[in-house]
This record gives sequence, C-alpha cells and structure tokens, in this order.
Amino acid sequence: EHAGVRAVFIDGETLPIVLEAIRGIDPAPRLIRLDDVENDDVLTYTELLQSGQPIPLDEPDEESPVLYSFTGGTTGRSKAAVITQRSLALNFWRSHFNWHGVGHGAVFHLSNPLFHVAGSGVGALYAPISGARTIIRKGFDPAQMLNDIEQFGVTHIGLVPTMLSMLLNHP
Repeated sequence: EHAGVRAVFIDGETLPIVLEAIRGIDPAPRLIRLDDVENDDVLTYTELLQSGQPIPLDEPDEESPVLYSFTGGTTGRSKAAVITQRSLALNFWRSHFNWHGVGHGAVFHLSNPLFHVAGSGVGALYAPISGARTIIRKGFDPAQMLNDIEQFGVTHIGLVPTMLSMLLNHP
C-alpha cells in the first residue's frame, strides 16, 4: 500500500496471498503470472512479452525507490533495503562491464529468491535487459542446477556461499 507498487510477478502458489494483500489498494498493481497458467484476470508473462505493448510509466526521479529488497543483514532480522533507480542503474552499468560474454547467447540460472538482491537485481532484471536467457527456479536444488547447466547450457550463476558449498558437495 505504501510502496506504490505497479506490478507484481506471481505464480499460482502466491496468487491467493497477493490477491489478499492488495485488496483495497487503489489503483491495484498489475499481476503477471510467471508460470504462464492462463487466468482471465491475470496477464501471463508470455502474453506480456508477446503483446509488444510497453507499460507506460512516469519518468522516475533517480532517487525514487524501484525495489525493496529484503535482507537479514548481520542481525538476522528481516528488513527492507531500499534500492533506488540510480543505484539499480549503476549496478546494471557495473555488471555490464564486469560480466564478459553476457548478452545474446548467455544463459543465467536463477534460484535465489526474487526478494533477495541476488535474485531480483541480477537474474530477474539485469539478465533480460542484457539479452540473456534466464532459467528461473523456485528454490535451490544442487541436482536440479547441475541438470539445468547441462540441459540449457547455463553460462552464468549467482550463488551465496551456502549454495556453492551444497553444489560442490553434491554427489
């Protein structure tokens, strides 16, 4: 309600939760299903891409929030880190120069939660903007990731240390 959210990416599991959360919010954010299950009231991601219609947005101020990324920080208590338009744009710019080979033909594997900056900023936002394909998984499973790397030709992954350890220790 207070964040001014205009779009929420969901799947069938989160649809009822999100519908309850946005009840009474005016204007209600546009809901976009990532699992591509058709529903009369919700646009699927594929339909959004196929429509070719831009979603009109106001020109943002560079200090306006674009993302609220939840983090435990050092205390373990979840808190929202406010990511501004400027910081996200600078992160994209830095990523563009630091990640050689990203673009058409690159394949990102994303199993980080989308509410984490590693999931939202890098995989869900930067990869498509750079022209890369993105494999999005609901959670991290070392066996699934190894299979995806082989099946889809994954070229880029983002892992936190615990995930890397699990991957390296997988039989």
